[in-house]
Amino acid sequence: MSTGFRYFERQEGGKRVRNLAVTHFSSQSLAADKKQRGY
Repeated sequence: MSTGFRYFERQEGGKRVRNLAVTHFSSQSLAADKKQRGY
């Protein structure tokens, strides 16, 4: 995968939350990050 940044938006408590993720994360570390954040 190429190195880059991507924004993810989600609804939380009626407000929009923007999260910045690095697209060159491996699948495993990305899954662990999602699990830690709880979504």
